Amino acid sequence: MEQVILNASKRPIGKGGAHAVRREGYVPAVLYGKDVEPVPVKVSAREFSRVLSTGRNSIIKLAIADNGEVDERTCMVKDLQQDPVRGEVIHADFHQINLKDKLRATVAIRIVGEEAAAKAGGILQHQLWEVEVECLPTDIPDHLVADVSNLSVGGHLSVKDLKVPADVEFITDPDTVIASLLAPKAVEEEVKPEGEAAAESGQPEVIGRGKQEEEGGATPAPKEGKAKAEKEK
Repeated sequence: MEQVILNASKRPIGKGGAHAVRREGYVPAVLYGKDVEPVPVKVSAREFSRVLSTGRNSIIKLAIADNGEVDERTCMVKDLQQDPVRGEVIHADFHQINLKDKLRATVAIRIVGEEAAAKAGGILQHQLWEVEVECLPTDIPDHLVADVSNLSVGGHLSVKDLKVPADVEFITDPDTVIASLLAPKAVEEEVKPEGEAAAESGQPEVIGRGKQEEEGGATPAPKEGKAKAEKEK
């Protein structure tokens, strides 16, 4: 896997410092790792966006500038915090790695062959979007391809069906289903509205009583019974 260079510089810690860093167009971050003293840094938001576009599992050579010197560290993105509204990255964690040590990583699954599956007369249900693997950093795949073109109705594709290099080991259960090709009737029954199901069973649909009874409220008496009770008073 190709390494990308990302320039960084040390930054002051603290909430106020992080806000100031963001106003300047940078992303506050922390570099840490095994037997590594955490280093608070900042990286250009624009440059970091470019690095992320190469993939979340990219190997990064973080060039940390400090007092006129540059300290290069090999790392990967471990975690990202994003603004819930704008989606912008507001903090990042970098994990320093050794290229000779195996690690665990999450790899995205890319579905192909959907048109061929549709021609088989079924409806494709995508159930798994990523898998966890263990391998050397340089062997981490950019993504894994799940080919559903040969699925027949009622069939499915599992993690063990994915093709990976010999040095890559699955941590995710190999029997986990990635995608299934369901019969249209099965899908229709699965999403059938509650009221329609009740009508087909011949049972009347009761609306409005469940919540009241669940909350301990009394069920209103019929008007006839109420009039009789008032007469007896």
